[in-house]
Amino acid sequence: MAADLGENYSYRRDIFEQLRKGPALEPLAKQIQATTLVTWGREDKVLDSSGAEILGAIIPNVHIDMLEGIGHLPMIEAPKRVASKFLGSIRQRP
Repeated sequence: MAADLGENYSYRRDIFEQLRKGPALEPLAKQIQATTLVTWGREDKVLDSSGAEILGAIIPNVHIDMLEGIGHLPMIEAPKRVASKFLGSIRQRP
């Protein structure tokens, strides 16, 4: 794995820089008008779970589903729970 990381270092660095320099999420999120479900893993080590609170403060009609004991990929780590919440949110739409 270390050899793979070393061989692809410049490629991975370029991706990280694109993400870091990309558009800020907050101004884009403020434009969301639809009812929104934000699903986030409390144990996310890639994007801090405080990001869910930030989105919750700026998206008008939002529900935050904070998953305890789940990391960065809730849809893989807890697929049934995530799907159930998603389907439930769709059923509640007017």
